[in-house]
Amino acid sequence: MEEIYQEKLPEWEKIKDTYYKWYQFMEREVSFSLKDSQKHTKEHCARVLLYALVIANRMGLSESDIEVLGAAAVFHDSRRQNDWMDRGHGQRGAEYYQQYCLAHGLSFDERAYLVMAFHDIADNISTKKISEKALDSTILLYDIFKDADALDRFRLAANGLEETMLRTKEARGLKDFAKWLVTKMMGFPKVLMPNRYLIVVDMQNDFITGSMGTPQAQAIVEPVLKKMREYQGNIVLTLDTHSKDYLSTQEGKMIPVPHCITDSWGWQPIKEILQIQSERNGAIYLKPTFGSIRLAQDLAKTHCQTPIEEIELIGLCTDACVVSNALLLKAYLPEVPIYVDATCCAGITNEKHEAALQTMESCLIHVKRGGVI
Repeated sequence: MEEIYQEKLPEWEKIKDTYYKWYQFMEREVSFSLKDSQKHTKEHCARVLLYALVIANRMGLSESDIEVLGAAAVFHDSRRQNDWMDRGHGQRGAEYYQQYCLAHGLSFDERAYLVMAFHDIADNISTKKISEKALDSTILLYDIFKDADALDRFRLAANGLEETMLRTKEARGLKDFAKWLVTKMMGFPKVLMPNRYLIVVDMQNDFITGSMGTPQAQAIVEPVLKKMREYQGNIVLTLDTHSKDYLSTQEGKMIPVPHCITDSWGWQPIKEILQIQSERNGAIYLKPTFGSIRLAQDLAKTHCQTPIEEIELIGLCTDACVVSNALLLKAYLPEVPIYVDATCCAGITNEKHEAALQTMESCLIHVKRGGVI
């Protein structure tokens, strides 16, 4: 990759010695708890290291500050327990860093500890706690590190990073490079039909075998997987997403069955769906309600730039989230043909499934029955 870095990054010659020092240290000395991770790997940490060093160089940071970023980059995900949010992995990584320093004579910097410990915590809490320590440059280093970590979110999904997430102008200047680099390094395939979209709605554990699972949902798993594997356009996932206070919400009071609680097993897509998404780098939309307004808005924006030929929806449940998203998309994109494949959808009951299909047909959404309209 050195030739690429040399070509694409003007500061590469200035940062490469530091990059290789920390990269080789990580490969040799840092152990990762989550051995089978698909997303939080040493390759991810190496890209975070690269982005952090580039940003630091463009800001003219001191050698001491740069060392903090190097340590944070190589240790920050080393003590993850899963590939999801895993609140607390930052603290565990920071403690591992501190223990390593004590055991092996590596110079310990409390600023690196703080940057790691709080990188998975909300900013309003993190910045307050870090500020209480009154250590030079720590908030700036935290911002740089958060940006460097965020720049590699394109590995998670095609829409994994929004520019509004970035704190520094230096990071915003790296966004296009970061997307290009992760696509090249991870070998995501080219989308053969880029103007077509398959929306896979809420194929999550809780809706299939978990707290709200049904035989009807289980029956569509194989047809859904087959369609996803054969689809030559863009694949998009939606994930029903609720907080721990779900039962206090209006939905929770009307449907008092906790489900799809953030970072729980039930919230996760079934592993076969996730594998296809990872291989194709499909976009993911988290939604706290039946329909995703952001998905509709993003596709409407895309359509203005490059016309969308068609959108197809599959998944769960026909009479709740599928119909809600189909109608939202039709409202935002009235001239785009929208399809629903009934053979790859399931309702809470067969009767509600059929009623929802009829509702969508009444609203000019094309329903495929038996694979045909």
